[in-house]
Amino acid sequence: MKLGVIEFVYSGRKDEVHRQGLGLMMNMEATKSCLGWEGINNKILTAHFMTKKFRVSVIAVYAPV
Repeated sequence: MKLGVIEFVYSGRKDEVHRQGLGLMMNMEATKSCLGWEGINNKILTAHFMTKKFRVSVIAVYAPV
């Protein structure tokens, strides 16, 4: 989903109701360097980026206390 110059990827429910999930916001520079992302389930999202020197993987996890 694009919100102006921000790209938003979402891992959660499949019925387009954006609840019970995890999101990642990226600016245009991060969006261009994004190799891909995967929503594992509604609590885990992974994204892979290529920097000038190496590949970076981001793992976002929702863990309530």
